[in-house]
Amino acid sequence: MLLLTAVLFQFTIISADKVCGYDLNTKVTVKTAKGKKLSFKVGIADTPEKQEKGLMFCEKLAEKTGLLFVFSNDRVHYFWMKNTKITLAIIYIDKDGKIVSIRKGEPLSKELLSSIFPVRYALEITWKQASEISPTSSESENESPDEIVQYPLQ
Repeated sequence: MLLLTAVLFQFTIISADKVCGYDLNTKVTVKTAKGKKLSFKVGIADTPEKQEKGLMFCEKLAEKTGLLFVFSNDRVHYFWMKNTKITLAIIYIDKDGKIVSIRKGEPLSKELLSSIFPVRYALEITWKQASEISPTSSESENESPDEIVQYPLQ
């Protein structure tokens, strides 16, 4: 069982920093089942063009930074790591902010990484940072959303 929960969104300007061309102007906080809060400065991929680009060609990702994908609908989404040089965690999040799965993206892989369940958001951070969110293996293909603790969006 994963000890994960939810994502809280604060849409506020927090700095002029950039990650791989995206402004880091949003703060995302993940609250674990143990009550620990982990905050990340993220860029937003909210258009088809930004979502297609993602973190491709990005050489590195600083600690506590990432990219948040905001989709216009709830469905099963797929990612791949073509032209992505960093080992990433793709954290799939439903419309209520509940983490439903985490997938490990290996650099330059063309393997499709499914969200398994319908999601509205995906958060990409380094795989190392994801280990702080889940103390167990995060290849959670067999996890169901009912096994994840929910913390409502605010």
